[in-house]
Amino acid sequence: MSTTRQIRAWLVFFIVALVLSGVTAFPLETELRFLSTVVRADWSPLPQLLPGVVEWVDRVRDGLIATNDQYPFIAYAADWLAFAHLAIAVAFIGPLRDPVRNIWIIQFGMIACVGIIPLALIAGSVRGIPLGWQLIDMSFGVIGIIPLIIVYRLIRRLEYTDPYDFWDAEAENLLDIHLDIYSEVASVAEISALMGMEPDSSTERGSPRKNVMESAPEQAKIHRLTRWTIGSGLPNTAYEDDQLDALWARTSAALPRISSLTGGVRVQLCFFHQMDGRSFQGHGLGLSPQWMGLLAEVGGTVSMDQYISRNGPEPAKHPSVG
Repeated sequence: MSTTRQIRAWLVFFIVALVLSGVTAFPLETELRFLSTVVRADWSPLPQLLPGVVEWVDRVRDGLIATNDQYPFIAYAADWLAFAHLAIAVAFIGPLRDPVRNIWIIQFGMIACVGIIPLALIAGSVRGIPLGWQLIDMSFGVIGIIPLIIVYRLIRRLEYTDPYDFWDAEAENLLDIHLDIYSEVASVAEISALMGMEPDSSTERGSPRKNVMESAPEQAKIHRLTRWTIGSGLPNTAYEDDQLDALWARTSAALPRISSLTGGVRVQLCFFHQMDGRSFQGHGLGLSPQWMGLLAEVGGTVSMDQYISRNGPEPAKHPSVG
């Protein structure tokens, strides 16, 4: 699994945990009634093993029932607590979309997890919360910080793409990955029939070229090859791994059938990278073994075009200069 996918997986887990924590903070009385019933069930060993826990659950349940009956507006504070969890969960969508720029949100989350420990010890003692329950509360901070530390380290691993902090907030790096099939004989319809799908774009052999100078030779005014093109179906701002996975899902099953065509068939996996020079980022090329094997099976090649669309950082700012 790529670094980006690992970051996303851990962040999705953390966001889901925050949402569940928030949603379950709304129906507290219902949940405490249910929990009290469960710990006192005939099959439950808790009354014999941990009678103090059962007594505490019943006490909290009774307190909530009495408070909600006589002073229901007090529960409004718990509603705000629930909303805070949901709002914080939304904030973590930032690093989910762009982890490097929004690493500060991960740092904020780790600080909050550390802050749970003194809060539970101090406020718990003042409010008369049993030490065992304070330890349970502190465990949320200890457990919660683990995925955040993992994500933080993974994001730091990604930062080699911008090692000198030259990232510009307006920089745009666009990547388009698509598959081209060229043929000297087959038509677009024949290739589509063989692939079992329609192309995203195509040109027919013998069709006139666009934007050709009048003085150009006649043979340069027409397409010599049929071109059949299909992309990943994702926007050109999507990550390379995601585009490759989507393209694989669309084409891997059908592409080997191309070998049955005769007459100068060529398969090409194309990378078109429009690089914003201000981000000071280059772009490497990484293909999985499955892609390498598929291209080898059909005699395919890889093409990569990279263009700088804007000026990069001032040379004097580069640490290797002067």
